[in-house]
This record gives sequence, C-alpha cells and structure tokens, in this order.
Amino acid sequence: MYLMQPLKPPDSYRILIIDDNAIILKVMTAILKKTGYSTIAISSSTQGLEYAINEQPDLILLDVVMPEMDGFDVCRHLKNHPKTVYIPIIFMTALSQDQHKVKGFQLGAVDYLTKPVNQAEVLMRVATHLRLYDLNNRLRELVDERTSQLQATNAELEQSNHYLSQLDKAKSDFINIASHELLTPLTSINNNLQLLHEHLEPHNDQTALNFTDTAQDGANRLLNTINQFLDASQTQFNSIALITTPVSIADICQQIIADLQPKIDERHITIHIDDQLAQLPPIDGHTELLYKALWHVITNAIKYTPNEHAIFLEGHTNSQTITLIIRDTGIGIDPPYLDLIFEKWYQIQRGRFHSSGQTKYKGGGLGLGLDIARNIIIAHQGKIWAESQGHDETNFPGSRFIIQLPINQ
Repeated sequence: MYLMQPLKPPDSYRILIIDDNAIILKVMTAILKKTGYSTIAISSSTQGLEYAINEQPDLILLDVVMPEMDGFDVCRHLKNHPKTVYIPIIFMTALSQDQHKVKGFQLGAVDYLTKPVNQAEVLMRVATHLRLYDLNNRLRELVDERTSQLQATNAELEQSNHYLSQLDKAKSDFINIASHELLTPLTSINNNLQLLHEHLEPHNDQTALNFTDTAQDGANRLLNTINQFLDASQTQFNSIALITTPVSIADICQQIIADLQPKIDERHITIHIDDQLAQLPPIDGHTELLYKALWHVITNAIKYTPNEHAIFLEGHTNSQTITLIIRDTGIGIDPPYLDLIFEKWYQIQRGRFHSSGQTKYKGGGLGLGLDIARNIIIAHQGKIWAESQGHDETNFPGSRFIIQLPINQ
C-alpha cells in the first residue's frame, strides 16, 4: 500500500472535480475530503476549464458527457495549454464503450472511473496518479536543472574555446612576427659566416675554419627552427593558400631522400622504395608544401629508427585516392599517443630524448613537424594517421604513417 500513496500529505493536494451532476459532485467531494484531500467542485465545464487554467490543481476528475462543452473538449484544451499540460486527468463516465476510453487516452487522460464509482477504487486511482504526478514533476525539475547546468557549462566552454582560440592565434601571430624579425639578421649572419669561411680557406687556418663551421652549424639550426615556426604559423587556422599543379608524390619522395642522403648514410639506414610508388598517378597539389609535409614525416621516421635499420616507402592507389605508407623499423609509438603526436608542440617522453637534431636517433625537436605535415595534408583534402603496436626499444615494432590524397579529377 505504501507504494501507492502520494509523496506529500493529502491536505497538500488540490483536486478539481468537474461534473454537471450535483449528486456526483457531492459523493466525490465526500470520498476525497474524508481522506484529507482539498477539493474544488464545479458543475460547469467552461468554468471548470477556466479554473484549471488559472489555479492549476494537482489532479482533475472530469465528466465526459456535459452541456456547453463535453469532457473530451475540456481535456483537449487542457492538454494544449502550457499551464495545464502536465496535470493528470481522470475521466468519469457511465459509458462503458471502449471507443470512449480510447479517445480519452488519445487526448491525454491518464485513467478512467466508471459511474457509479467505487470508493476504494477512487482513492486508489487518485493516490496512484498523484504519486506519479509528483514523481514526474521531480523528474522534470531535475531535467530542467541539469539542462540549465549543461547550457551554462556549454556557454562557459564556448567562451573558453573562443578565448583559447584567440590566445593561440595571438601566440602564432607573435611567433610569425618575431620569426620574420629574426630571419633577416640571422640570414645576414649566415651569409657572412659563409664568406668568412671562403676567405679563411686559402690561409689554411684550421682552427679559425672550425670556429666558423661551428658557428654556421648553429646559425643553420636557428634558421631551421625559425622556418618551422613560420611554417607552423602559416599552416594553421585554414590559412594555407594552395596554388596547385599536377604533382608526383614519387618524385617528391625521391627528392627528399636525395636531400637527406648524407644524413641517411651517416646513420647507416637503408631506404626501400617499392615499385608501385613510382606508378602512382599525379595529384593536384602544391609541390613546395607537399615537400615540407613529406619531409617532416620521413625525417620523423629516420629520427626514431636505430642505426643500421630500414625504412620502407610504399605506394597504393584506387580510383579516387593515392596512399603513401612510410614504415619504419624503429622504437614504435604507444597507442594512446598515436593521435597526440600530430598536435602542435607535443613530444612523447621528452625526458628520454638524449640528443637534438633533425635526423639524429631519438633527437629532440620542437614538436611542430607532424602538426605542419597534418595541416598541409588536410589543406589538400587528404588524411594522415599513424599506426603502431606500441613503444619498445628492444624489439623495435616500428610505426606506419599513412597518407591519403585525392587523385586529380
């Protein structure tokens, strides 16, 4: 019995009874008041409708057959009004035809009482639907509260995202401006070091030549760092302007390998290029930007592949795309980091890197190369992702970088 009781004391509920039969009004009022409910008895359907809209009782007992407006019309108005849409309505009728019951449920009534009414049945049905009404109200309040909290959280997130976006853009703008300001004097320093080296060569002053070589190596590294800053700045915020021509990915890969050959030989790494790569059809692309993208991916493979290991370049194609796979036999990447490695500034296990440089084994870097590569590939309507079984510096599971680009249409 407890489960069928309302959640609040009976006298806290107001029950509206609408029936044109005065005897039924007295009987229903007596039954309900005996239990402690507060009741309002109205014999006019139009007045009952007006009262329900203005006062919003907790439950309505509604006769079906009445003059002026029948119970179905009253129910229809109540369920179409925002103030009364959730109030439970129990129809009272002497009619036993099923079609009347079905019509009442279709209009939104929650239950039926058949006249003459049974006191126990009346009290049980009223108590049950008052309890359900309270539970539904609590649920709606909880939903509204959670919805408001969610909307507030979403608004905060949008504001934070906007702030972070503006902050990131301001940072990139600063890097872009600062890099340009540094590039001019650094280029001048580098050129003068080259001239100084050429001037010292005839004198065979090895000590002085070593000094200039060391200084020039440092200047070149600074130039490379600044260029990466500029590339990272220029390849984000969808700001890449593509002037495309037919491009051979195989030719770009071959050129990168040729440019890196001294470093590859120094590390005793073998580069295997399969025959299908040369047969890939041309794509519509920006040669210089694609060179940068592939250069970063290939140098990344070299950096994390031990000396005397191998790297494989494979090509595949279908009617819509070409696929370039750069597979190394290096230390691999743990699965949680496979997406993060493409984020700007991100470096895996920074503390393990014991050297710096573009192609030295496990050499540290800026964490910009793969971000630059991804942005360039995306600008070409392509995709890039990495696959690896995990990080292992004993068994060297390696990694695969897959690049897909659309074929010229």
